[in-house]
Amino acid sequence: MEPTEVRRAVDAARATASALGLHVNDVVVLHNSDRIAVRLTPCDVLARVARSSWEASLEFEAEVARRLAETGSPVGELDPRVEPAVYLRDGFAVTLWTFYEPVTADRRSGAVQAQPSAGAAVKSRRTVPVTAGMWRAFRGLGRPRWWSRRR
Repeated sequence: MEPTEVRRAVDAARATASALGLHVNDVVVLHNSDRIAVRLTPCDVLARVARSSWEASLEFEAEVARRLAETGSPVGELDPRVEPAVYLRDGFAVTLWTFYEPVTADRRSGAVQAQPSAGAAVKSRRTVPVTAGMWRAFRGLGRPRWWSRRR
């Protein structure tokens, strides 16, 4: 996103979280491409923000995460303090996720170690092979609505 659009997207994320009762003092842009990822503090939420035309893509992303969580897969989850939904505000689509502190890899041993500030709350993240339960969770999802527009 262009800088002016990023500012508007950040404002949409802040306003959405505040309207849902989450306390936001600071916003840090963590990623910027065709959509942005921002950390909202002190409520510790990761907001994913895209143009409203990407609403279906964000809905699909949230549904995939929900279904993976149901199978016990290690996946980031939508923030449990708000209704799991895609929120539309000022021309943007916003989803609110639980923020997890980053983990770093120890290049010498290949082990993943949590940064000291993360403490015991950091969940172990690893690649998981697709299981029969995961396959059943995704059956019937079909292609997302945005798939045909991008091909």
